[in-house]
Amino acid sequence: MELEEDHLSCLPKIILHCILSKLSEKDGARTSVLSKAWLVTWYTFPILYFHSNQIIGMSPPPMEDSVRKRKILEFGNYVKRRMLMFRDQSLPIKEFKIDLNGFVPKYMSKDVDIWLKLACECGVEEALDLVALQVSSSPPRIKHLVINYVPLKEYLFSSHVIILLASCCPATISFSCAKAFIKFFYETLMRKKKNDCFCSSDDTKCWWHDLKDVKVTSTMKIDENVDFKTPLWNRWKLVYKFLYLKKV
Repeated sequence: MELEEDHLSCLPKIILHCILSKLSEKDGARTSVLSKAWLVTWYTFPILYFHSNQIIGMSPPPMEDSVRKRKILEFGNYVKRRMLMFRDQSLPIKEFKIDLNGFVPKYMSKDVDIWLKLACECGVEEALDLVALQVSSSPPRIKHLVINYVPLKEYLFSSHVIILLASCCPATISFSCAKAFIKFFYETLMRKKKNDCFCSSDDTKCWWHDLKDVKVTSTMKIDENVDFKTPLWNRWKLVYKFLYLKKV
C-alpha cells in the first residue's frame, strides 16, 4: 500500500529537483515526509541555503553570551556536516547561500573559511553568497589569511573574496591559486583608489585598513614566487599605484 501511494518515488530526480527549486525551504521540508525518494532528494538537492534562524530561531529571546555562542557554533557545525556529506559523496553544489542574520561573530571566521573550501571542492557553479553582511563591530584582526581554494567559475571570484574578507581583517593575504584568480585579485587591488574602502559605516573598519601585504606562490611564466608589496600611504590607507612585484 505504501509503495502504491508513494508516486513521487517514480519521478526522475531531475523533475524532483525542478519541483524543489520552486518551493520554499519550509514547504520543501514538509513535502519531504511524503516519499522516501523525496527525502533523499531533499538532502542531496544541489542548491544549499542556510539561515542562522534554523538554530537560533526567528525572534530569539534574550540569552546569555555563552548560550548564544553555543547555538551559533551548533549552526556552524550543522552547515559543515551538510557540506561534508556533499563532499564525501562527490555530490555537486550549484548554489551555496548562507544568512547569518546580520552578524559574523569573530569566532566564526574559521567556519566561513571551511564552508568556502567545501563549496569550492564541490564545484559550486552558479551562486556563492553570504547574506546580510551588515555587522555591528569590525571583523577580528588576524595576521595572515591563506586562500587555498577558489571557485572554478571566474564570475564567483568576487563573491568568494567578499565573504572571506567580511569574516576577518588580515594584515597579510597569501594564496597559491589558478592564474585567473591571481589576475583577478591583482586587478582588484590596482583598481582601488587611495580613499576607497569597504566600510559599511563610520563605526566599523573593514579589511582594507589593515592589509599590508599580498603574497602569491604560483607557477606563472616561469617557476617563481612573487610578492605584491603594498606600502602604507598613511596609518589607514593603502596606495596601490606603488604596488611592487618582488621575488621572495
